[in-house]
Amino acid sequence: MSYKVRVTLVLDRDEVEYVKEQVKELTVNVILPFAFSWGEIAGEAGLKEKAIELYLHYPKLAENELTSHMARQLCLEDTADFTACQQQGLIHIFRNYCREGRCAQCPLV
Repeated sequence: MSYKVRVTLVLDRDEVEYVKEQVKELTVNVILPFAFSWGEIAGEAGLKEKAIELYLHYPKLAENELTSHMARQLCLEDTADFTACQQQGLIHIFRNYCREGRCAQCPLV
């Protein structure tokens, strides 16, 4: 026995944009790392390479307080052309150096 289920969602423009941003966040933070790890475990070099390629070129995610703060701290005047990978780099630097007071060890100093 099989069933077909059809779900129709009615979303306004703001809700659609919110859902799109959530899908982008999931892609960068869950799907691409999973694909890379699966390729590593399964010995599928092509999958690993594609996951890395997509990650390196994935479009910029929505700005958040942390990425905006780091851009200001590093005097980055224009982040419009940033990729999601570059945004993740700002977050990494903040969490591993700035927040921990490890300024002297920061790779950007």
